[in-house]
Amino acid sequence: MASSDHIHQECKMLPVKAHSTLLTKQFVAACHQRIHPGYKNLGNPPSARNLKPTCLAFEAEVKELFRGGLYKDVLSKLHTKAVNSTLTNYAPNRVLQTPPPDINTKEEENLSRTVRSKLSRLRSGFCRSLNSYMSRIDNSVIDACPDCNQSPHDTVHLFNCSSRPTDLVESDLWTRPAKVAEFLGLEDDDG
Repeated sequence: MASSDHIHQECKMLPVKAHSTLLTKQFVAACHQRIHPGYKNLGNPPSARNLKPTCLAFEAEVKELFRGGLYKDVLSKLHTKAVNSTLTNYAPNRVLQTPPPDINTKEEENLSRTVRSKLSRLRSGFCRSLNSYMSRIDNSVIDACPDCNQSPHDTVHLFNCSSRPTDLVESDLWTRPAKVAEFLGLEDDDG
């Protein structure tokens, strides 16, 4: 149920379409080198027929980047542009309702894989330990907190439950994962 944007942000990977477009543009950049076999195709006039676009559809964009730059600089600019474009086009995080902060990987690397998976699920808002999620997949589960009986029992509620006060906030799932895991008892939890 987690959005693909959430998954790509967690893994720090470009979506397939954005990555494929980047690779195509990088190929066109390689064609701008005189020793490349594709060099002979650059600058050809477009076909009179309305054909499906080829990789040369990016020729003008890539050629513009070569002004004042070397091949490796162009590759770097293409990569930076693709990453920045992807990051700005991600939907806001479901839990925070804003773009999420970077995950504190240094702290999170010391946690077990099970705990890291649970944290990722909580960051997405779809976790088996949340009654809001479980009630969507099982009608017998009531969307209410088992401690204070308030509804909805979602990720935001975990940090605002009157039965378990804490100074932690939702964004700490990203910035202070070890403290959140300790507070939620994720190491002992089985969901």
